[in-house]
Amino acid sequence: MTEVPCISELFFQHEPTPLLLTYCKIMIKGCDLVESRVHCKLLIRYATGYGLLREVLSSLGKLEIQNTPPSSFIFRGNSAFTRLFFYYIESSSTKYLNKVISTLVDEMMTNPRFYFDSVDPTQAENENLVFESLDSVTEIMDELGKLIISNLDLIPPQVFGIIKELLNEVQKKDPENTEQVIITFKTIFFLRFLFPALNSAEKYVSIQLRLELSQIIDQVRSIVKFGQLVVNGKHSPDELTKYVLQACGGFSKTVDSLFKTVIKYNEIKSKECLGIDYNTQLSVTKELLSYIKPFLKDFQTELESNGHADIFNRIFYCSKNTKHDCLEVTPLLLTTKKMHHFMMSRLSQLQHENEFYLKKIVEMKRINKRLKSTLESSCPSSPLQTTPSLPNPDNRRSVDIPSTKSILLFQ
Repeated sequence: MTEVPCISELFFQHEPTPLLLTYCKIMIKGCDLVESRVHCKLLIRYATGYGLLREVLSSLGKLEIQNTPPSSFIFRGNSAFTRLFFYYIESSSTKYLNKVISTLVDEMMTNPRFYFDSVDPTQAENENLVFESLDSVTEIMDELGKLIISNLDLIPPQVFGIIKELLNEVQKKDPENTEQVIITFKTIFFLRFLFPALNSAEKYVSIQLRLELSQIIDQVRSIVKFGQLVVNGKHSPDELTKYVLQACGGFSKTVDSLFKTVIKYNEIKSKECLGIDYNTQLSVTKELLSYIKPFLKDFQTELESNGHADIFNRIFYCSKNTKHDCLEVTPLLLTTKKMHHFMMSRLSQLQHENEFYLKKIVEMKRINKRLKSTLESSCPSSPLQTTPSLPNPDNRRSVDIPSTKSILLFQ
């Protein structure tokens, strides 16, 4: 049998490989948005099947950060990574978006205090209308802030883990520019995740609300513009913007609070080994290769022009032999190595936990001993007080009965 490297090794080896970068360039960035989302979903399924999703997204994100010269533009472009990453966040956080957006829309429909005429706060000629609407807008923004914070448990922990990792990379790139970290966070969570979802509110509300959404869709989009103003306009010299920022101070506090939560987030390590389901790996590998087939000519041009003809030959061979044993044997060896590595790291983690709890037990015993000594020294022993013996009409031997107080002390 011809020896063929594992497909997952061609795609990822501790950092993005030429094949992964070519896939992103041709099948994510190089396609229209609809087709690109299909290819994003496919790559996420593939990386998840091999337990590499966290590594793939983090490494591609770090590469994007390093290749974006002006730090203020990080994740604001329409790159292959931003398409992939924000598709991942959106698709994995659907429950969160459903809850936040449907609750807000329902409140805007039923609460009379939330009614206002839609207005664009960025246009100076709308100044009077902005002032008239600001009370209602402020209440809606405060409600949105509460919904954002109270439903964070609906976002998968891995999402926060990846975001925190990317923010740390931004800090490393420009250690003196601490403001850039929070700007990047605002870009990720608000400008590229939450606000686009609000602009497409019909995707996240119930059928009943969807039928009535047209009544307030303009107001929802106005709220997005106010939110963008708050997120972007901290140092704006415009007087109208300054007034809006002051009025929406509650939402600004929500943004800052959420940023601090993510920065301090401690992700719980998984106690399960990911990426060892052999049948899933085989399935997603065949699916990936079937989607690559129509783009083989583009892959050949891109890989050969960058000096990676050998990689193209391997992927070409695999795509033409999806029923061949080479797709079944090599991944199994990699899976065995992954399982061994996980078990050893898990054993090390358990040893550290065991040492930690042993120290806690010794410390608690020491504290208990001190407390016992303190109690004994503060409560010196005294003879038991007894009640007088009762007359014994039968001339039986009398028995002294300890008092209740003595019994309690004795116990």
